[in-house]
Amino acid sequence: MSLIEITYLSGTVEQRELSRATPLLIGSHFSNDISIEEEGVGVLHCRISWSGKSFEVMAGGSNGIDVNGSLVQHAMLADGDLLRIGSVDMLFRGDGPSDRQDDGIGLQQVTDDEVPKLKRATDVSREMGGSAEQNNPPAREQNRETFPQPSKPRSKPKPRKAKPASVDGDFDEDDDDLLDFDEFGDRPDPKQDTKAKPSKLGNLKTRLSGKPARPGEQDVARSPLVLSLGGGALALLLAALTVWFIIGRETAQKHYDAAQQQLKEGNFQQAAGLFESFIQEYPRHRLSEDARYGLGNAKIKTALAGATPNWSRGLDELQSFVKENRERPNYKSQIKRLQTFAADIAFGAAKNVELSAKRPSVKPAVLNELLDVSHTAGNLLGRLYPADEQPTELYSKLADAHWKAEQAIATRKAYLKAVAAIEKSIKARSSHKALAARDELLTAHDGFRNDRQLARLLQETLDVEKSLVVVEDIDQQAKTTDHQPAGQTPLSLIRHTYSGVGEESVGRTVFAVAKDCCYGIDTITGKPLWRRVIGMDTPFFPVPVETSVSGVLLFDTNHNELILLQRRTGQLVWRQPLDDPLNGAPLRHEGRAYVATSTGQLYQIVLESGLATKRLSFSQPLVAPPVLVRNKKQLVVAGRASILYTLSVRPLSCTAVSFSGHSGGSVAAPLLTMGSLLLLTENDNVNTSRLRVFDTRTGKQKLKEIAAAKVTGRIRNRPVIRGRQLFVTSSPERITAFAVSEDKEQTPLLRIAETRITGKHAGPLFLKAGADGRLWMAGSAFRSFRLLTDTIAYDEAKRIATGLTTQPLQLVDRYFFAGRRQPFHRAVLFTPIEREQLTSHWGTLFGSAPIAVAAGTNQLVCITETGDVYRIDEADMKAGGFVTESTTRLPVAEATETPLTATVLTEGLMAVSAGNPQPTLWLIDLSGRIVREIVLPQPLEAAPIAIKAGIILPLPGRLQIVLQNGGSPPEDYPAPLEQEKKPQWRHLIPLDEDEFLAVNDSGRLSRIQFRNSDVPHLAEVNSVSLPQPVDVAPIVADGHLFIADAAGKLTMSDLSNLETLSEVTLAAPASNRLWFVDGSLFVESGRRSLREFRAENGQLNPGWTLPLDGNSLAGAPLTVNGRLVVTLKNGALLSLDRLEGRVLDESVIKQPLAIGLKKVGSLFVLPTIDGSLHLFDGSQPGRGTEQ
Repeated sequence: MSLIEITYLSGTVEQRELSRATPLLIGSHFSNDISIEEEGVGVLHCRISWSGKSFEVMAGGSNGIDVNGSLVQHAMLADGDLLRIGSVDMLFRGDGPSDRQDDGIGLQQVTDDEVPKLKRATDVSREMGGSAEQNNPPAREQNRETFPQPSKPRSKPKPRKAKPASVDGDFDEDDDDLLDFDEFGDRPDPKQDTKAKPSKLGNLKTRLSGKPARPGEQDVARSPLVLSLGGGALALLLAALTVWFIIGRETAQKHYDAAQQQLKEGNFQQAAGLFESFIQEYPRHRLSEDARYGLGNAKIKTALAGATPNWSRGLDELQSFVKENRERPNYKSQIKRLQTFAADIAFGAAKNVELSAKRPSVKPAVLNELLDVSHTAGNLLGRLYPADEQPTELYSKLADAHWKAEQAIATRKAYLKAVAAIEKSIKARSSHKALAARDELLTAHDGFRNDRQLARLLQETLDVEKSLVVVEDIDQQAKTTDHQPAGQTPLSLIRHTYSGVGEESVGRTVFAVAKDCCYGIDTITGKPLWRRVIGMDTPFFPVPVETSVSGVLLFDTNHNELILLQRRTGQLVWRQPLDDPLNGAPLRHEGRAYVATSTGQLYQIVLESGLATKRLSFSQPLVAPPVLVRNKKQLVVAGRASILYTLSVRPLSCTAVSFSGHSGGSVAAPLLTMGSLLLLTENDNVNTSRLRVFDTRTGKQKLKEIAAAKVTGRIRNRPVIRGRQLFVTSSPERITAFAVSEDKEQTPLLRIAETRITGKHAGPLFLKAGADGRLWMAGSAFRSFRLLTDTIAYDEAKRIATGLTTQPLQLVDRYFFAGRRQPFHRAVLFTPIEREQLTSHWGTLFGSAPIAVAAGTNQLVCITETGDVYRIDEADMKAGGFVTESTTRLPVAEATETPLTATVLTEGLMAVSAGNPQPTLWLIDLSGRIVREIVLPQPLEAAPIAIKAGIILPLPGRLQIVLQNGGSPPEDYPAPLEQEKKPQWRHLIPLDEDEFLAVNDSGRLSRIQFRNSDVPHLAEVNSVSLPQPVDVAPIVADGHLFIADAAGKLTMSDLSNLETLSEVTLAAPASNRLWFVDGSLFVESGRRSLREFRAENGQLNPGWTLPLDGNSLAGAPLTVNGRLVVTLKNGALLSLDRLEGRVLDESVIKQPLAIGLKKVGSLFVLPTIDGSLHLFDGSQPGRGTEQ
């Protein structure tokens, strides 16, 4: 008999017999023969069964079973094999007592009381010539075949009285008369009822025993004993078969139920193993088909289960399931589950792509494979639905998931591309390219901002950037002589008004910048002290400094020089040429100035001598001057993009490079130091800005950003700090107040209050802070504010100096000095403002450019852009200096929206017109006085002209004539309708006393005549339609009409009928007015060249060409001493050979010209844009000009 000896962890030992017919099931489920509920023990862990030759053990799952210390799936057992399941040891014993029993019921031994009966039968056998034991061996010897036994030990059957085995197992115990006891010599029990009728069983007994036979002739096969024993054996066999069938059916059901239980509990791999073994053992069982479905289900779920589903394997299992089972009868019952699997795989794989794309180790090829899995699962999903029941909403969601997955793959590719570009740039030591690649990636994909690999590459980039900072000892001496030779200064037209009581100067100076000039102004009288040309767009407002002289630092953009002037006289102290323009005001510290250039250089310059001692070169431009931090021992300067550099003062060198991440062009205001904190203002959006606070208490390490705050509007000017209060100005006209704290336990930047001025001011804002929360700001006007607990209050009614502020506020004693301009001009009105009463007692106007000049015999009349009229004679022009009083000041409304226009009508009459809101026309004579003021119903569309009868006004939709004699106005000439609307007038050209030409924007050219009949009116004589619009005013000269249209055609026409006589194609359309000088027509073509043409024999004959290289003429060429002098707007004067156009001489005034060269008596005058008049002697530059 084979058995299993079980040893538990507690030391308890138990033995279980093994049956060849029934397997022994071992596992954690209660239905097993041996239940071991421990971790690691499967629901059906293993089974021990008879293989036909020996006992074998088979694992119920893929994890195997421990046999003799080795994990196996299957093993043949031999005596002494040790199985370890959980904490239980099981020892197999194969050579013990026999494991077979006679039967499942157990026959009782014959007792002594029955011996007589058996003895008689023995005697009969002996008489027949054989031993009873030989002919009829004992039943236990005949029935050695083992019947199925239950594996679990059964209780010992209770002893019961033996009875003969019956043929029919359904007979009762009382049917003792089945045997004929008389045949064996026995007598019935005397107590038995002899009168009882024979039963059917008795008849059966008779039939079985046959007819009576003589002794020696009896048939042993019909012996009652043999029949009884055979019937008992048959009954036992049938019982055994029944028990075997029941046990087998229960075992299969248990096996299937265990697999289902594993499936329900989520142990899909074990469930698959159980289903697979079930199919192998019971291929024809009624549950085998369900087991196949369960197996496919478990395999799919095995692939999809867990934290990292295998979507590809799941798809393969799903496709295999469909392929293997779609022909089965009840396959449709599985469709719904398969649809769910397909949808899970399609969506899961797509989502996995989206999530895996964020992992650095995953390659795009893997992501593409996953996306293919999702697409394939989606296609399979469509095939699993009927054609008329397609889940369109589900498809829509799946399409969205695919789009997100594709974007994730694209993002991943962009990441890898950026990383490769960064690594390549680092290798090439090009830190700005590496930062640009990083910024480009993060701009498109912000999710990588905290990526570890990018952080590592960023540090490597910063290390490269630091190594690229180069320090040079240059010791470059400054120059102390000026560019401009000594001699006459130009005459500057500056209007000065004063309403004070004759206060005397105290020798203090303030500064104003207008156009390309800087002016020194007395603080008390407001009169100009000096003028210095410093070029357009100087990078910073003049900075007062104290050296051995009281000076002022300026930057000259014409020569790229930092210059120091004496503050009161404007005399040069020194000038230091630099390679490039500066990007802001210098930082002054310990007698040195630190200036940063826009190309990435930082200079250290000694203020006393102008000596440039050191130069630091950076790999990118610098956007603002440096600031002092950390007890004034270090400097911080901002690069154009992403970088803040920390520098040591002594020696000047780069000690750290910090990443700020600001984008190029986003920093407009200089850095600001707030104690140990540093403020960077970044315009990170169209309508918002960000305040970023960095802690500088990091020594030589990188700066650490500790706080940030948003403000509405864009920040263009440096914020103002006073004590612990920070004030930030932002567009359009807003002030935001913050509380600043250096305490690490408090919020570094806390918003207090905010206020905004109603309006659309888009210019700069300049703020000053005083005690007790007092604020003054110049923007659209000058206003006073006060910071209260949680608001900023102001009185709008007390504003002063309305206009567009042009420069920072200067505070001297109790006066602020502010510069502003109006929308219709770019001149600067400079005024003092008393800070408490907000009053002003003088004003000085600088930089008002001439817009028209009319020359008389020995004088000229000049009209400026602000509406000031000056009459200047030759003596004034020769004297130079300043003219501070205008002859006439036109009453132009401050709210005028568009620039004034001026034209010379006749030799003695000029016209000036203003637009909305008060359209007006003024007529000025050569005395500089207003001859007539005409209030216009609407602004003029073109310049007016004069004919004998009066002034022709090109008003919208009509032409109006204002008679010279002031009589009744004639009828207006209505503009012809074109496509149901009236075009705008572009040009009016006078022909004679009564006729003129009018050109509109559609290209219609009309000849119009004034007719003084009973009803004076304007009438059209004839007209032609030009093929192209005309942007440049035509001119009439030498009996011909010359027109240059927008398509680059230059035509010469007959004045009488307006027919074209000759046509020339220009290289580019005309870009300036047409001029006719000394029989030649001059045309500026696209700022590329000046072309000369001659009208001969009705033809336009090209002459010479002068290259202009992008410049433009300031006015008409003028013949001077036999040469043709051409003046360019950039201040260049060219003397040309009249016949060949060859340049004979060139001179330059380092100022843009407002109007071309004008002849005034014996003088030639050059008006510049700042309102100054320079003299030209006709052959070479005169005094005040520069070679």
